[in-house]
Amino acid sequence: MLRRQPPRALCAGLLLSCMALAAAPALAQGAAQPSAQPGVSIGVAPFERVGDVAADVPDVSLLLARRLSTLGVSRVASPADLGGAGVSDPDAKTAAALASRGGVAALVVGKTTALGGKLSIDARVRDGRTGEPVGRRFFVEVPKPRDLPAAVEQLADQVLAQARALPATQTAVAAPPPVRAAVPAPTAPAAP
Repeated sequence: MLRRQPPRALCAGLLLSCMALAAAPALAQGAAQPSAQPGVSIGVAPFERVGDVAADVPDVSLLLARRLSTLGVSRVASPADLGGAGVSDPDAKTAAALASRGGVAALVVGKTTALGGKLSIDARVRDGRTGEPVGRRFFVEVPKPRDLPAAVEQLADQVLAQARALPATQTAVAAPPPVRAAVPAPTAPAAP
């Protein structure tokens, strides 16, 4: 009895389908991975809360820090890392001190304002070395707290773009000085 061979086109199609199915999870995982932002370090200071910001309104500065960390930023200093009270527009010296405390090259400061049932976010990137403003101020208004994630996403994109615009020597965190073991000084032999 003769065995019938399947057509080559069918075999090739089946083989390609299997390969595509096998590669799909890896491709999907690669697409979900954020591109690394080597050398970019950003601190997010606690945002000032102005107006009738209800207790159920999420902390925008914390949401922003979390989002930046998922975008592959090499170092993100959260509001808890930087400490202090919320400040929306500190002087240059204060901004530089906050950035230094967090060991970051860029600092985000801002405020969340609630007025008439609407929320607004007003934020700015500061150079971590000088404390001076970098780029344009970010302002967005959202009708409800549930709309904050989209606004934070926009803010994170803008912050990242402005932090990348800093000169390369400023975006990397300075390496701490090397730790050296204490070696006792040689002592002279005792006199006879």
